[in-house]
Amino acid sequence: MRRTHRLLLPLAFGMLLIVPIQAYCEAVANGTFEAGFGAFLFRYLQLRPWPEGGFAGASHGVTWNHLWYIAYLWVYTLVLLALLPLRQGRLGAKLAESPMAPAAWHGILLILIPALYFSACLYWLQPRFPETHALTDDWFGHAKYFAAFLLGFALARDDRFWRRIDRMRWWTLGLAIASLSLYLFLRLAGREMVEVDWESVPDWNWHAISRLAHGVYLWMALLTILAFAHRWLNRPFRWLPRANEAIYPWYILHQSLIIPLVFILTPLALSGWLELALVLAGTLLGCLLFHELLIRRIRLLRPLFGLPAKPPALLGARLKA
Repeated sequence: MRRTHRLLLPLAFGMLLIVPIQAYCEAVANGTFEAGFGAFLFRYLQLRPWPEGGFAGASHGVTWNHLWYIAYLWVYTLVLLALLPLRQGRLGAKLAESPMAPAAWHGILLILIPALYFSACLYWLQPRFPETHALTDDWFGHAKYFAAFLLGFALARDDRFWRRIDRMRWWTLGLAIASLSLYLFLRLAGREMVEVDWESVPDWNWHAISRLAHGVYLWMALLTILAFAHRWLNRPFRWLPRANEAIYPWYILHQSLIIPLVFILTPLALSGWLELALVLAGTLLGCLLFHELLIRRIRLLRPLFGLPAKPPALLGARLKA
């Protein structure tokens, strides 16, 4: 129940009052809306369908844009809760004794099995079921994200997993760089080579090789990030609890800052690096100010961004009393 509250309340709030600025910028850019944002928001909050082509999700009258993963996470949590009894029964006992259980995975299996799985999803599922973020028809997305969710649940508290990836961190970093380089090279070659050039290329399944490189990169990059983060950040920094608290609000806010900034800056025709710097700085500063000055301090706002109603300072003072 607590997880449902922390996920669905921010999702509903975000869809109604955080995301609309993105939909407005998209509608104006598409030439389907000409009035100001106030008029757009008034129409949007009526939750009536819009004409097709206005913005993503217009036919539903509302959109979740970058907040799609909150909905996915809620569904995945419910599925996991339904599966948890298996962990307590005979099947769970057999899996725990199996050499394929997370606690018994050695380095090669830890690298090979998830990498091959993600590569297979990219090769077979992605072309047939392109990613939609629409929940009900996003089979490639679910195959990828639900697998990552289950792996996270299974491995997060396994000390042997963390020790193993710490020892493997330079190997996984090297494999991530190598597989990404191969993937980007094949993408570039496929775009630049003319038909005559391909006559001298071996008749291999380059699509499968590209997807394999992509899948290996996805998993190796994730393991590398986790390993270095665990090594460098898994200690009692004074700022870490505050940073952990900021993750959820920053996630909810970030794209609704990026899109308006790009919308405002694009007509100025600035250089690419300057526009990138302004968008990045504006997004970071906006997330910081909104979180520190408003969300973190106002009790009514905190649950709307997935935080406990009582700020940590008030909660700590009450516990001491």
